[in-house]
Amino acid sequence: QDLPEPHMCILFMPDRHDVAFESGAANSDSRGIPPEALELLVGLPIVVSTCFKLPARTAKSLESLGNLLLLRETRCPFSSSAGDAHSQFSDNCWIVAVRGPDALGFVLQHDIEIPCPSPLPEDQRLPAVFWGILDLKYDSSKPVLERVRVLETGDGRISKFSGDGAAIQDLM
Repeated sequence: QDLPEPHMCILFMPDRHDVAFESGAANSDSRGIPPEALELLVGLPIVVSTCFKLPARTAKSLESLGNLLLLRETRCPFSSSAGDAHSQFSDNCWIVAVRGPDALGFVLQHDIEIPCPSPLPEDQRLPAVFWGILDLKYDSSKPVLERVRVLETGDGRISKFSGDGAAIQDLM
């Protein structure tokens, strides 16, 4: 069936490890953007969201796109944090807009992955010890700080929830 032509494209929180952009880079599980989809993006505005502020060098590099850069990186008022200036990480909290698939390819070639926080200095670290089993549930549809939930903590033997830990008990 005939579908209407798109007016805009939005790419929500891409990670360079999850989206293969270059032709031939997608493997058999086809994580790549299909060529027929890229053809539809010619001349269209494309909004790319992230859950963190891009590194300064990346934001500066995007300036080289000239008139293909439609919107410099800015906080998104429609994010899960509603544009809260104090929130460092939040789903879709930063957006940038470019025009066309070539500009999108340029954006996706940069490090668009969540930055790892620096470790605390030794004297500021708190000791933590846990010997046992910890069953977690991860739900990517929840806000960032609510995605991981502890289902069960165990005594280091066998998890009643998953059965994990049986091999440890057998070996010990």
